[in-house]
Amino acid sequence: MKKILVAIAAMLITFGASAQNYKTEISVSYGALSNSQILSAVIFAAGAENPEYVLQDAKFIGPISADLYFRTNKYFSFGLSGVYQHTTAKAGVPNGAAENFECRYYTLMPGMKLHWLRTNGFNMYSKLAVGATLASMVDANDSGWFVNFQVSPIGLEFGRNFCVFAEAGFGEQGIVLGGIRIKL
Repeated sequence: MKKILVAIAAMLITFGASAQNYKTEISVSYGALSNSQILSAVIFAAGAENPEYVLQDAKFIGPISADLYFRTNKYFSFGLSGVYQHTTAKAGVPNGAAENFECRYYTLMPGMKLHWLRTNGFNMYSKLAVGATLASMVDANDSGWFVNFQVSPIGLEFGRNFCVFAEAGFGEQGIVLGGIRIKL
């Protein structure tokens, strides 16, 4: 019993000492073609009861993301991603009256990163996050929740304490996203 307690204490001391070498990461990014943008396009198309309805003007802001991740060891980081998006559009029949659509999306997703390759000034990783999105249709005064995610099989980071990064994948943060990251 005494040997087991000594072994556990040694592991905790080792983990505590190694955990001090790892950093907190704060990121801000902008992406393209997210789940919510695809959902907005479907909503706008489904809202058209007339087959001659056409999307006349659509504007997408976002996905704008803020991430906070904590490295727990050499290979894993765990954290939280917050994403904001805003979509506006006009749709109607040609040369006729147009309806305005406006959607806002607020997302929170806990996630994890697996760091494949880490050198001084370069990091290659994969990310998985799953959470919930609040979708708000402004003009219809309607809102609802749905499950959302981000899967980024490849992420590249360049820099030491101040980094630039890019990710490719699929989900609420987009099929591609890029931004800046600060390590504390």
